[in-house]
Amino acid sequence: MTYNEIMQKPGKRVHPKVYYNEDNIKTEYEYDDIVLAKPFFNAKLLGTIMKGFSCTLKYELPNKPIYFSNTARYNGISATKTYGPYYLKEKNYNADSKEYEHELYDDFISTMVDYEPITITYPCTVLEFFKRLCVECGFTTNINSLPNGSKIMIKDIYEDINFTFRDVFDDIGQATASLFKVHNKNVERCKFGTKKNVINDDILKNQNIQLGKHYGPIDSIILKRSGDTDSIYKRDETKTSWCELIIKDNQLMNNNDRSEYLNNLYNELHGIEFDLFDLELVGFGGFEPLDKIEIQTGDKIYNSFIFNNEMEFTQGFKEVIYNEKEESESSDYKVMDKTDKSLEQCWIICNKQTKEIEALISKTDGANEQLANFKINLDSITEQVSNLNSQAETISKIELNLEEIKSSIGSITDTTTSVKGTGTLELLNVLNSEILYLQIYPTSEDISYLYLTNDTIDSNTYLLSRDLMFIGEDNEIRFTLPCDLLYLNSDCYDEFILNYETQEMYKIKRVGLNSNNQKYALPESQTEYFIYQSLILLDGDYDVKMLSIPSAFINIRTLAKNLYTSQYATKVEMDAAIRLTKENITQSVTQKLNLMNGDIEELSADLELKIGKNDNDQIVSMINASADEISLTSNRFSWISDYSSMSKNGMLKCFSGNFGGWNINDEGLSNEKGAFIHNNGASTIYTVADLIIIREYLMGNESFSLSETMIKHYDFDGDGIIGATDYVQLQNLIGIRM
Repeated sequence: MTYNEIMQKPGKRVHPKVYYNEDNIKTEYEYDDIVLAKPFFNAKLLGTIMKGFSCTLKYELPNKPIYFSNTARYNGISATKTYGPYYLKEKNYNADSKEYEHELYDDFISTMVDYEPITITYPCTVLEFFKRLCVECGFTTNINSLPNGSKIMIKDIYEDINFTFRDVFDDIGQATASLFKVHNKNVERCKFGTKKNVINDDILKNQNIQLGKHYGPIDSIILKRSGDTDSIYKRDETKTSWCELIIKDNQLMNNNDRSEYLNNLYNELHGIEFDLFDLELVGFGGFEPLDKIEIQTGDKIYNSFIFNNEMEFTQGFKEVIYNEKEESESSDYKVMDKTDKSLEQCWIICNKQTKEIEALISKTDGANEQLANFKINLDSITEQVSNLNSQAETISKIELNLEEIKSSIGSITDTTTSVKGTGTLELLNVLNSEILYLQIYPTSEDISYLYLTNDTIDSNTYLLSRDLMFIGEDNEIRFTLPCDLLYLNSDCYDEFILNYETQEMYKIKRVGLNSNNQKYALPESQTEYFIYQSLILLDGDYDVKMLSIPSAFINIRTLAKNLYTSQYATKVEMDAAIRLTKENITQSVTQKLNLMNGDIEELSADLELKIGKNDNDQIVSMINASADEISLTSNRFSWISDYSSMSKNGMLKCFSGNFGGWNINDEGLSNEKGAFIHNNGASTIYTVADLIIIREYLMGNESFSLSETMIKHYDFDGDGIIGATDYVQLQNLIGIRM
């Protein structure tokens, strides 16, 4: 009997071992040393199989190839199966139980690193690329043909897109309808099992069971680009509803030749079906990826294949097997097509390798067709800017949809100075301005404070590791990073960015800390934003360095002193812009620059608006404008706002503010010299009218009765009443006798 046949017999005995070889000495751990041994594998229909092994032992495993074996015995017959080699990913020590917990993975763990271009001549076939990829990852392969293996790759499409080598294997698996696994460093293509492994109610024994759902048969293949856009398909046209297999954003199938891959994918995957299940089997198992099983329970029979398996060896043995349906949904075929030809009427392709963006948009309405297309090559623009000294470059930008067009064109000059590297950097010829861009990341050690602990003897011994210094001839500027930046390795580190253009300051976090304060790579980077801080430098030259971490990488850019920045020391974005819709046109020219003799000949601005109206026939608009000088000319000019107004006849109303040195408030007018004019008539400005008021008041004229406030206003001698003395003092004050 084979190992699998024995493992499926009731009453068998199992004998697990964990072992490794070091200096030709084999070290083994058996029952008494093994708390838990758990080989497992996880797979989908396409891509790669991840095999792993987790174990809890009374001893610590070294960083060596680790093997797990199990010997199964039944009726005097025995067979042994060995799993591995596995490679240590992480381990932890449990001080309470005095046990070591280990997590290990198979040879594919070596591919979980950033992709680097492989040594191959382009153009090449997908199969040639795959075989060379295996070699450069340290694998062999006996695969000599693959569906779609003859398709051509004209360049390396995986460079600089943040893929790992494992991601590339997954990508090829999807494009070639393959599921790859590694066995003894040899990459193999998995095949569906044909021999049935029967699991009946005697085996199930009412353990944890999930059954009943069915996946397939697959009769539609859909290829999607990122964002669920631009879908193409191949399906069984004899049906009216379909089971779809969706493949998203595959780099090999991301261009406009995607339909060439569909036929082979459809032929390989069409008709695949299986029942979904999740079973826990006690004392029964030994399955491999894609093994075929028949589940017999009650009067029902389910047929399926094994994609996921977790075996647990403790004092006994159990095995959890399950599978899941592939990504599928009910798609709207009306918005898709069988090729890219019809979809090309509205598409955008961004090629990160060549830094190109290609786009096309069109719309046909009867005899009218709206069409726009463009191609932007970012390499050429970047190269031109980097080669300029003081010359101007003309750049145009267009943003469009079917309802409006926005465009701008103008002269842009490289007015910046920049420097990057480690250690102390020289930043020369700086103009008094804000830092435009700042990038900092560690290259060998953390950029972090040495935080105080109870063991710290001297409270002043912590490092100022997060201080960035700008040391000039007459000044010194210090900028403190708002966060720690951790370093794991040359491919995994945190990064700090300050960007003036977006007014953002943030940290890209790639390194995490576990409960034991050990660093590890995050599965996905995280972005943490901080309140933006303006970092302003004065005119001059600077030495730039991290105060305590000379190994930190620094990339900094700011404005430089030259012909243009001596005229305006901000971002140079004063150009021409146009916005067109069916309702209005806006146009502005914010600057015209003539380089003759180094002078600016003309500075002007023009604005033309067509302003709409609402249902009440009221003008609806908002205008914001700023310039060194704004001139408005009109025969009749008026405005109305919440706090001020002016009629077309020149009547001005204002409820607060400053006018000719007089402060306006709810009580009236006042100035810094103590003069005031109150709404109630009181004022420090006395005239003949005030003399008349006091005289008539003293003569008992009831028409000139005074409030308490006005009595205090005219009480010059401070006796609390208005009398002849006050009248005389007022005459002397204004120099008039009556």
